[in-house]
Amino acid sequence: MHAKISESMSRLHWAFLCYLVLAAISGSSLSGDIRTVVLILLAGMALKTWIGHLRDQAARQQESEPGPNGK
Repeated sequence: MHAKISESMSRLHWAFLCYLVLAAISGSSLSGDIRTVVLILLAGMALKTWIGHLRDQAARQQESEPGPNGK
């Protein structure tokens, strides 16, 4: 189980690093309204990634807890 959590966190960190790089590139190369739109889009994608990660963690936790029968 720890390997899956570690792998998941590693993937999450890489995803956020990619969002950060894309935001830095778009922030420095774009201007005006298009920059705002792109940065809002990237922030929304990062939020969606984080929510997905939290859902995966909750699902893994439920799977590891014993059921009502003790199984």
